Amino acid sequence: MLWGGVCVAQGLEESNKAAARRFLEQAWMGGKPEAALELFAPKYKSFDPRGEMGVEADAIKQVDVARQWCVVNGDCSKSEIILQAAEGDLVTTYWVLRQKQKRLFSTALARVLGRDPLERRMVNIFRFKDGRVVETYNQRDDLGIYSDLGLVNFAILVLWALGGAAGMGLTWLMTRVSRRRA
Repeated sequence: MLWGGVCVAQGLEESNKAAARRFLEQAWMGGKPEAALELFAPKYKSFDPRGEMGVEADAIKQVDVARQWCVVNGDCSKSEIILQAAEGDLVTTYWVLRQKQKRLFSTALARVLGRDPLERRMVNIFRFKDGRVVETYNQRDDLGIYSDLGLVNFAILVLWALGGAAGMGLTWLMTRVSRRRA
């Protein structure tokens, strides 16, 4: 009896892994974001490090995100899935997002910085119910993306310049004050 239950569970895990792979391969890598509507429940819970945790979202949000990243702003067809693991109703997928820029400014910036295509490691954990995604847990290297776009280096340069100017101003003030006392 137990053996039959294990086989059924393994079959369900493999089916869920295939659905998670299909979502990434079609919606993100294949440039067909509408595929998310088939694979996500109409309403699902999102746990994302940049947003509110446990917020209910519409499946159309996944379509919009994939469209923005991999149709409008870039081509993600060179992305690849590195590994997947499943346990019960959860599927974890570790993958590499490779986005070739499409827009003029981001293309020029990526080439100047030597980061075309933009490459990021991603982890998605999907919870399935009745063959559809009902929860997502996402982790990605957002700071790395900003760095690739030159935004982090620019911010560090500005902070360094402001800090240097403040330090010079403070040194000048201390020198003036100490001369008056002498």
